[in-house]
Amino acid sequence: MDQIHKVCRRRHLNKRTEEAYRFWICQFILHFNKRHPRELREGDIAQFLNHLAVQREVSASTQA
Repeated sequence: MDQIHKVCRRRHLNKRTEEAYRFWICQFILHFNKRHPRELREGDIAQFLNHLAVQREVSASTQA
């Protein structure tokens, strides 16, 4: 999560944007039973986005 903070600061993103990124990263990790994102494949990302769209009814702009 420290990397997220550094990248957000370097890009001059709003603190609320950083908080949103952290939230969704945590959701992603929890969705895959706390496996590290480096262990996941491209198909896993699609699976998570489908989960957001179908089961959580998250808007397309949030998924982007």
